Amino acid sequence: MRGIEVSCLYSLTDIGGVAGISKCLARFLIYTHLKGFASIPKKRSPKDLKKKTVAQLKRKLWEVFSLYIRQRDTDQDGYGNCISCQKPIQLGTQDCQAGHYIPKGKGGSHYFGLPRFPNDVLAERNCNAQCGSPCNISEGGNFINYEIGLRNKYGDAETDELKEAGDVNPVFKRTKPDLIEIIEYY
Repeated sequence: MRGIEVSCLYSLTDIGGVAGISKCLARFLIYTHLKGFASIPKKRSPKDLKKKTVAQLKRKLWEVFSLYIRQRDTDQDGYGNCISCQKPIQLGTQDCQAGHYIPKGKGGSHYFGLPRFPNDVLAERNCNAQCGSPCNISEGGNFINYEIGLRNKYGDAETDELKEAGDVNPVFKRTKPDLIEIIEYY
């Protein structure tokens, strides 16, 4: 539409008068007529989980799991606090994100990036509601304050257990049936 408007403005100023207006109107009518017939449908991923690829299932799992984490860490009205800086955040805004204590790693390789199985306590403890700016985005997770928040929320023993588990990075592949089971759980 912008291209049409620009060309209409150009033709009005270039040609001027009635000829310019009728040329502009003709272009607009052709554009709106063709728009209805020539629209190309966007590719959509299958709605049935069994038809999705492993990559699509991982994206879906992150979508479902991060929503679970953000809802868990906010009250009934959708308000909560960032685990790192205690800044107030609201569910449904860009500022309310699910941040990781142990980073997902290069290409999301760390096995704590997503739950390994339903009710994966360590993966759930590793992800908490965090403000998008500055903590999760600009400060790379605000690691030091994130650990303080974890110790306040879960205690020293659970935080140390998470840190020890994070030092080990075994090869962990999720199969389609595993991913579907975890998605349905969350």
